[in-house]
This record gives sequence, structure tokens and C-alpha cells, in this order.
Amino acid sequence: MSIAFLGSVAFAYPTLRPYPPVTAMLLLLLAIVPVAAIGYLVGWRRPQVVRLAGLSALALLAALVPWVMVRWVPGVAQPAEHPIPGEPAIVVSAAPDGNWDLYLLPDGDVANRVALTNSPTVQERFPQLSPDGSRIVYAVLQADGTYDLYLMELDGIRPISNDLLLGGPGSLTDTSWSPDGKRLLVRSDPAGRGGRIYVLDPASGTLEPFAENASNPEWSPDGSHVAFVSYRTEAPGNADVFVANSDGSEPHAIVDTGSDDYYPEWSPDGTRVSFTSRMHGGDEDVFVVGVSGGGLRNLTADSLGSDSTYGWTKSGRILFLSDRSRTGGTFLYFMDPDGSDVRLAQIL
Repeated sequence: MSIAFLGSVAFAYPTLRPYPPVTAMLLLLLAIVPVAAIGYLVGWRRPQVVRLAGLSALALLAALVPWVMVRWVPGVAQPAEHPIPGEPAIVVSAAPDGNWDLYLLPDGDVANRVALTNSPTVQERFPQLSPDGSRIVYAVLQADGTYDLYLMELDGIRPISNDLLLGGPGSLTDTSWSPDGKRLLVRSDPAGRGGRIYVLDPASGTLEPFAENASNPEWSPDGSHVAFVSYRTEAPGNADVFVANSDGSEPHAIVDTGSDDYYPEWSPDGTRVSFTSRMHGGDEDVFVVGVSGGGLRNLTADSLGSDSTYGWTKSGRILFLSDRSRTGGTFLYFMDPDGSDVRLAQIL
């Protein structure tokens, strides 16, 4: 019986990866206690045939326990994964083993993912794939808690070079490729003083200031505008989503929820922006608003988890991160632009 149970655990356990391995394993191991107790009671002073039949039935029950838990027990069961529609390639940072690495989904399907990095100590975060899919800019955590910027060149799905693009001072994160792939918007936060957005030329390494006290820059699909977040000093003193011309001129807030608003992402047609906010003091939700400031909607108001925008697919669906599965991890989901048809994209 014990062999059957442990064998089923060994077979079922990989389906629990990466979340929540510790919780799930403890529950699975605890399940053997009542099974063993029942087996002892069934076998005590019984004829051998009855005893063997009872133990065989319990062994079968023990073998089924992990499968039941994997599929239906809250906190252990995982939802089904779905390929990201209209997304020929996407790069994500994930930590299935506790260390952040980069993964390429060449066709939007997690089943075909390719591990681009595999270091037990280096933490690689915030990847951005260039428009032509040949380069990835990402941040590497340093010992002092700041990030340096690296550039990875790809030959299809295979990394062929990986070099430091820009080092300190400051923490270099929040990058965005221009639609032509020739420039990068980069946020630098030296000494934690609020940060500034720069325009970086990857070929020469030159930096030009774009916006003060700003973060989360995103180039519009046609390259004519930039969305970003800036912290207002006037009441109520919160972060709002701004839009400016591509040269940084005429910045203006397109939405003010009364709360902190972060991570603006342009729709493929450039008419809407999704962003993350804690409107009315609740948990994080994904909102969408027109570039002119109209049509504000909370797309994840019914979610019991924390939801944060991640981008849009080329077909117009919204990508977002959420811990709504209640399994201990934050996963990538997608939904229609009206908030319907929410599906899990991947568990890495």
C-alpha cells in the first residue's frame, strides 16, 4: 500500500510544479496517515483473503489521492493552461525553482517554452522583446539591490550573445522598445530619488533625458506618443498615467482614479491604455481607458486576487498577472478587452 501511494505521489507531484510544492507535498504526505490507520483496522484479525482485498482497495485509494488533490482540492489544484492567441512570441521572467530566469514562448504556448537563461544565482527580470524578435533587453539584480541592463541577441530561439548594455548608477528597469527597434525608453532611479526616463540608443549607449519623476514608459504602437507614470506632488499626491509626444513634449494626465495608477500598456490600435490601480482602496485591478481619458473601466472588479496589467496581444486581448488561483503563485492570464473570457496562459 505504501509503495503504491508513494509511487502515485512521485508520478503526480511534477504536475504541481511550480506552485505550491511545499504545501501540496505536506498535504499529500499527511493523507497517508488516515489511509494507513484504516488499513490497520481493516487488516486487524481478519482472514487473509479479506485482509488482502481490503489492503488492495486501500492501495488503490492511496494511488488516487494525489490525482484528486491535483485536480480538485483548493490551494493545490491548478487551472488548465491555454496558448496565448495572436501572440507569435513572448518573453517572460519566472521563478519556478525560486530563481528568476528568462523564458521564450515562440508561439505563445507554454508547452513550447524555451529557457533562455538558467543560472542558480543570477536574477534576471523585466524582459522586453524587440519588435523584430531578434533582441531582448532585461535587468539583472546586483548585490546592492539595483539593476543593470543587459542585451541578449537571438538566432531564432537560441541566444547567441548576452552582454551588459548599461550599468549604474541607479537601478535600470522599466524598458520599452520603439516600434522601429532603434531606441529604448529606460527608467533610472539613482539612490531611490523617484527616477527619470531616458531615451537610450542601444548601438551607441548614449542617453537623453525624456521625463523627470517618471517610470513605466511605453511607446505607442506608431511611435508618436509615450505613456508613462508620474507622481503628482499636488493633492491627493498619487501616481497617475500620463501621455506625451515622442519627444517628451505636452505631457498630460489621461486618468486620475484618486489612487496610484501604474504599468500603462497600449492597445494594438493605439486608442486605449490598460493600467493597474487600487481604485477605492481595494486590491489591485486591471483598468482600461481611452487615450483621450474617456471610457474608464475596471476589468477585474470581480476578482478576489491581485491583478496587474502585463500587455496586449497582437489580436487585441489583454495580458495580466494574477494570484487569483489561490495556489501561492502569480501567473499570466489573458482576457478580452471588455474583461470577459479570462483564461490562464501559463504556469512556468
